Amino acid sequence: MNWRFSALSVCVLTVALTGCKEEDNGSGYYVKDAQHRIAVSSQNLEEIDVQVAQVQNLPAGDVFQFDDIEFVDEGLAWSIYNRTPQSINSLAVRLGDKQQLALLKLSQTLPAYSQAKLSSSTHTLSKLDFEDQLKLFAPKVQIAGFGVDCSDQSKTCYNAPDDAQRIIYETVLINMRNAFNRKSFSQFADNFFADAANCTKYSGCSSYGDPLLSYSTKNLLTMGMSEHQLGMKVMRNKYAAEGMGGGSSPDINLPVASSGGWASYWESYITPSSANYRPYSVATYNTIFHEVAHAYGFNHDSGMTYGFADAWAKTYVQENLTQAQRENRNVLELPSVLVDSKAIGKGKVRLSYYRPVSKAVSNQVELQIISGQAMGVQIAYNSNQPGSTVDVTFNPIPKAPVYIRSVADNGDYISTLQLKASDMVESPSYTFGGKKYTILEDELLDSEANGWAIRKLCDQPNQELAEKADYQKLWDYMSSNDLLAGLTKGKFLSRDEPSGYLIWMLEFKPDQMVSSKYRMVDSLGADKGLVCVEPAI
Repeated sequence: MNWRFSALSVCVLTVALTGCKEEDNGSGYYVKDAQHRIAVSSQNLEEIDVQVAQVQNLPAGDVFQFDDIEFVDEGLAWSIYNRTPQSINSLAVRLGDKQQLALLKLSQTLPAYSQAKLSSSTHTLSKLDFEDQLKLFAPKVQIAGFGVDCSDQSKTCYNAPDDAQRIIYETVLINMRNAFNRKSFSQFADNFFADAANCTKYSGCSSYGDPLLSYSTKNLLTMGMSEHQLGMKVMRNKYAAEGMGGGSSPDINLPVASSGGWASYWESYITPSSANYRPYSVATYNTIFHEVAHAYGFNHDSGMTYGFADAWAKTYVQENLTQAQRENRNVLELPSVLVDSKAIGKGKVRLSYYRPVSKAVSNQVELQIISGQAMGVQIAYNSNQPGSTVDVTFNPIPKAPVYIRSVADNGDYISTLQLKASDMVESPSYTFGGKKYTILEDELLDSEANGWAIRKLCDQPNQELAEKADYQKLWDYMSSNDLLAGLTKGKFLSRDEPSGYLIWMLEFKPDQMVSSKYRMVDSLGADKGLVCVEPAI
């Protein structure tokens, strides 16, 4: 983050290429990276002391994700399932009917890959969900189960790490994840690529032509995307290089990655019995970052493999991580501030700021709003009498995801929220029969989307496009409650297919729902809507 700041008092800010200025009645500036230091009086985050009991190991799976922490209501008690390689002392959660943010402080450290029973003598635990705001670098890591036979010693072979090698990979990946969510790392990357002596060595940097989004920030978002398939393998038998890797690049204009790749390291360096064993050396941190960058589609001309990986290992890791941090799987970290967001109008989002009580946090917060596509942004807050909220207005509503990053002025770990269009527009919804039915507002529809593409428009967690049976239940409910007259659209398309290349079109008439078949190759059009269905909370 090369933060650009403006000292402004009580006003509404319109973000321009040069920073920000007072509102100019819609003359319209478009940016991909808006940065401000704002005055915010963060609320103390409610802390809940939780007793931990009956800790049991979980099998380390073939695949892990850093946010795979689950709470399960088992009737008389709650259980936590930590399927990550990190231990946990405290973690942010949402709880209760209102899904309020809170901090759970565990009575003892919960180890990596473990489960336990939870209880609290001071609070009622209900509807618990893990709240992960360290959003960047969130791959789906496959680290076992490749099914490759490496018995032929004469050939280079790539397969899964053994238990000791796995811990080394997990340690480095945890430190990479932590770095991608630290202000110090963002500044380090910005400074590296802003230096002409570095940038001119690599054509990916020197030929980069987007004036609205810096090369380092674009790379941060690319490797920061969630769900990228990352295979971590070990090069065995015959030495071919220090490491090998390859993959495709995520599209930062999508909410989750559909890409994937793999990375490997030569076995002798991470095998304890080897004379060449160097598990947490500068060379190891360098090569693993280098190969993981390949797994995200970066080539040698990008500066992310040769170049930045060297600087990361030689300088950033050595100066910003202790030896204990470099050589151990580190505990789950918390951002310096936590942020809640709520749509308060079409394209308007209210950010509410909280701080863990254990963190001494400045009232100055560094706010960065990034997207892969240009956006019009207005930021409103009161700097003379700072409150705990900031209002952000997007006009028009962005089609690409927006990343809102916040860090206390004296903090390092950054809170990142990813907002999609559906997070900025509140659509009408109805909850009954154990399901929530959401009728998408026009701003969330794509009239050009065909029968396959419309399914992606239901993009909230656990949502999917309604099927014909769901539409019938919704019509029954709305008819019984005299709600049909309030619909702005009377025709809808379904997810399910009565036969090949056909879906249902459902028409909500006053006295019945009428169904007919609709070709999937045809677009949604402007006269039809969509309903998304998800389990009720």
